[in-house]
Amino acid sequence: MKDNPQVIEQRWICPNCVTEKFIDELLARVPNLCSYCGKKDDAAISIESLAERTETVINKYFLYSEFEPHSTNIKGKTLGDLIACNTGAKQEAIVDICSVLKQRGKIDSADQSAFYYNLGINEVGEWDKLWNQFTEEIYTKGRFFSKLARDTLDQIFEGVFDFETDGESIIVKAGPNEELNELHRARNFFDDYKMFQSALCEPWKQIGPPPPENARPGRMNPQGISVFYGALKPDVALAEVRPPVGSRVIVARFKIQRELRLLNVPALESIPVFGSLFNESDIQRVQRANFLRNLNNSISRPVMPGKEATDYLPTQAVAEYLASVAGLDGMIYSTPQYNHESTNVVLFQHASRIEMESLPENCKPFVNETHVELDPNRIQIDIVVKSLPVGKSGSLNEIEVAATESTMATVPVSLKLDLCSIRTYYVKKADLTTESHCVSWQESEQKNVGSFPTF
Repeated sequence: MKDNPQVIEQRWICPNCVTEKFIDELLARVPNLCSYCGKKDDAAISIESLAERTETVINKYFLYSEFEPHSTNIKGKTLGDLIACNTGAKQEAIVDICSVLKQRGKIDSADQSAFYYNLGINEVGEWDKLWNQFTEEIYTKGRFFSKLARDTLDQIFEGVFDFETDGESIIVKAGPNEELNELHRARNFFDDYKMFQSALCEPWKQIGPPPPENARPGRMNPQGISVFYGALKPDVALAEVRPPVGSRVIVARFKIQRELRLLNVPALESIPVFGSLFNESDIQRVQRANFLRNLNNSISRPVMPGKEATDYLPTQAVAEYLASVAGLDGMIYSTPQYNHESTNVVLFQHASRIEMESLPENCKPFVNETHVELDPNRIQIDIVVKSLPVGKSGSLNEIEVAATESTMATVPVSLKLDLCSIRTYYVKKADLTTESHCVSWQESEQKNVGSFPTF
């Protein structure tokens, strides 16, 4: 014979029989005899009250399914498992909670084997809405002095730099004595062989950030603001410039000369997500963590050619905020061109100055290309420095270099080119990684739809 629901509602449960920490904090601070372990405790909660709170959580964060799906990718649980995971209650208490829920009749099914999808804990609450408002503001309203944009970024990054993650640091130090002490950068010269030769002769001037007048809009910089884009690996740097077939590309390594502080955006994906569904403040914190975990995808998503000027606006605003307000020197972010595990680094303008090399007075470098005798397909490139007649300068691009140096004159040197690291690449073919999908034609069951192609 089953117990009367009114009798069940009057049962009490103690902290030893319900392990969810937040529920433990809600337990009444009056002596009561636990109905499940028989011990008297100074704190307890009635099964009726616990069932009411469980009912609220189920209706807010879970969706009932009439049939349990066979796919192992579906995130959900039976009602009995759901209550067990979220309350930590003993099995006898779970049975009683289900009985009370059935009596109340305010959830879709109170059967222990009923299946419920998890809707809420993995969502981001209002944070996506906040980000969408921010991007709309940047795209269509206030771009340079927007209070809404500033307030949004303040909310997003408040306290983030102090977060602890599962093994990765949110703020990464880079520099001579750090694990991250060098970056690789590529420049594509397409079919401009003269400019390619010029860059080989004075790479410290040609492979670094361009002068402001030549700085095109990028993922982290608007037009006219010169920054340093690099990668942790040379092959990633090569992929990032997206060279078409027939291009000539130079890749070089740059040593970091002083301590820099970088936001490690991929580390945001490792922020631990935990909390109680019974605690609204926990839910808000978890939703913010989930939003930050997705921020790396928002920042590194691919942008179609021709849309850079507009689609990069939100990430440019984030970069400007981190440089000007947060006082960081750059960002580490995932690359959409290579694979999700590979990362790029951007050094903001104040941290992108390169140490200039100097040639002897009245000397000029020249490129000498020869085929390797034992391997005709290989080319040996030598840079030969020759003396010039008195009165002639050896600089190849004095005006461009002067513009760059004048812009960066007030900031300290951050990078030094490793001359022994330079490699050139001639792009013979492009390899594509694709995913194909079949397209099928089906005749509608609706009559009189007209003629239908036959194959």
